[in-house]
Amino acid sequence: MFRGAFVPDPQLLATILQISDLHFGEPDPVSGDARDFSAIPPIVQKHRHFDGLLGHHFRALEHLQEFCEGLRTAGEQPYVVVTGDVTRTGNGNEFDTADDYLISRLIFGNKVAGLMLGDWRDRAITGNHDQWPGNLTILGGPTAARVTYFPLNTFPSEFPIPLPGGRTIRLIKIDSDVDVHPFGAKRFFAHGSFVSQLNTLGMSLAPKADGEIRVLVLHHSPAHTNYVLGIDSASRDELARVLLDKDICVLMTGHMHKPLLHNGPPDVKRPHMVLESRSGTTTQMDVVPAARLAALWQSDFAAGLPQQLDPAPHLRAQRDH
Repeated sequence: MFRGAFVPDPQLLATILQISDLHFGEPDPVSGDARDFSAIPPIVQKHRHFDGLLGHHFRALEHLQEFCEGLRTAGEQPYVVVTGDVTRTGNGNEFDTADDYLISRLIFGNKVAGLMLGDWRDRAITGNHDQWPGNLTILGGPTAARVTYFPLNTFPSEFPIPLPGGRTIRLIKIDSDVDVHPFGAKRFFAHGSFVSQLNTLGMSLAPKADGEIRVLVLHHSPAHTNYVLGIDSASRDELARVLLDKDICVLMTGHMHKPLLHNGPPDVKRPHMVLESRSGTTTQMDVVPAARLAALWQSDFAAGLPQQLDPAPHLRAQRDH
């Protein structure tokens, strides 16, 4: 969460609550958690860049609601920014469930959770999981639901947050997955590509106004430099140029499921200092159900999987104990 304090005095200027990688799945009608993922191939479950397939955890949804309500009770009205991966596989039911939670309430028996954000899409972007074909195949074009919730011409777009004294925080939203081929390696390895978005932004973004603080909202994290979950070199170079040319000083990202606050240049060739605020995964289930974990153990022994496989963090934690 950013609590705006851009002047020396203690006046609260704005509260921006950043959430990311919600990974809504189709909910179980009893628990409210994402439905069982037993159909996911074990080899896929063991790689961390597929962690989003675990789906949401209802208790985490309740915690997030309680946190938001606490801010409101304290007199703050947070601007909630969603930095991508709203869904698990991009299908219509997942988008609908996410929308129900963000815009109103989800109800399962005596369980109720929701944020009551009627305008959440004004401050949201899509992530790579939202571009999936609505199932576990990963490869393929986005669903009609993705286009309904986020039409193809949605990004780049802007959302201004007014501050006292005539200043403004300007959220500049882009789709960091837009140039990824639906059947290519970049889709499979969650690799970002978005030169076309940056080119459009370079031509359309107006000159910076006095008192304006510019924040670029994108899913992929420039602080991550590996190929898997990373950003292609052309996009990285163009991003560094646009940040400098358009005087953008803050990035809000997600994707990695690990929070980070990093201040530094995204490109050594253009040493323009930028603060990156990366949100971890906010409501995703982070523990594999015990029955499924036992089945994974059995599949490991049966298949004789090699030791160099990089298991997801939740599986490593379970096995280390």
